[in-house]
Amino acid sequence: MNQFSILTSQPQFSIPMSSTAIILVYGIEKQSGPRTVYQIVLRVVAIEE
Repeated sequence: MNQFSILTSQPQFSIPMSSTAIILVYGIEKQSGPRTVYQIVLRVVAIEE
């Protein structure tokens, strides 16, 4: 399988970027009633040159 193939049946989005921004990716753990839910967080952050 090609490592760059796109899963067309899954939700997709694009993140506009500039040369002065980076993407931070991290996971969080949240309690949702009696179970634990895990989420991936993506943040675009401006950096100073």
